Amino acid sequence: MSLNKIKYKLHIIFYIMIIVICSDCVNIKSKYVPPSIYTFKGLPLNTSITSKADKNIFIKQFEVAGELQTTKIAVYDDIKLQYYNYHQWALQLDELLTEYAVKRISNYSVFSKGIVSIFGTIPDYILEFNVNNFRINKSDKENSVEVSVLVNLHKYSSEIKDYKVFFSNTYTMNEQLVRFSLEEAITNLEAIICKIIDDALIDIIKFDISN
Repeated sequence: MSLNKIKYKLHIIFYIMIIVICSDCVNIKSKYVPPSIYTFKGLPLNTSITSKADKNIFIKQFEVAGELQTTKIAVYDDIKLQYYNYHQWALQLDELLTEYAVKRISNYSVFSKGIVSIFGTIPDYILEFNVNNFRINKSDKENSVEVSVLVNLHKYSSEIKDYKVFFSNTYTMNEQLVRFSLEEAITNLEAIICKIIDDALIDIIKFDISN
C-alpha cells in the first residue's frame, strides 16, 4: 500500500473521531429536562363536619403497597404497572398522603385535645390508614382512578393498659376519566382521598359519641 493511501485512510479515521467526539459533547451539553412534580393542592373542608370529640389523636404514617413506595407516578395499563420517570410526586406516596391527612384533619379541629406525637404521651386514639389500592388506570377499554383504604381507629383502654380496635372500615371509591390525562387523574385522586378522610371522620365521631 502506498504512503499516500495510508495518509488518506488516517485522515478519514481522524475526521470520524472528530465527528464522534463533537457528537458526544453536544449530548453532554443537552439541556436537562426536570420531571414534572405533582402534589395535592387542598380542597375545601366539608362544612357538615362540626361535631367534636374531647380526645387527642395520633395519626400513623400511611401504609401503601410496596410497588407504590416511590416518588414516581405509577400507571396501570393493559399489560403491566409502569412508572413515569418524568412525572413524580413531591414526596413518596406514603409521606404525601400522611402529610395531607394530618393537615386536613387538623384543619377540622375535630379532636379538641389536638393531634399529638406518640412520643412522651399516651394518645387517646391512634388512627391508621392502610392503602390497599391507589390506581391510575390507562387502557383502550377504560381510563379511571380507584382507591381503597382500610381505616382503623385504636382506642386506649385504661383497664388493659393497651390499645384495642375501636373502629374499622374499608372505604372504596373509583371515578371514570373521560379521556386519559395525568392532571385529571390526580385531581380525581385528591377528591377521592378527601372524601375518604371526611367519611372516616364522620363515622369516627359517631362512634365516639355513641360509646
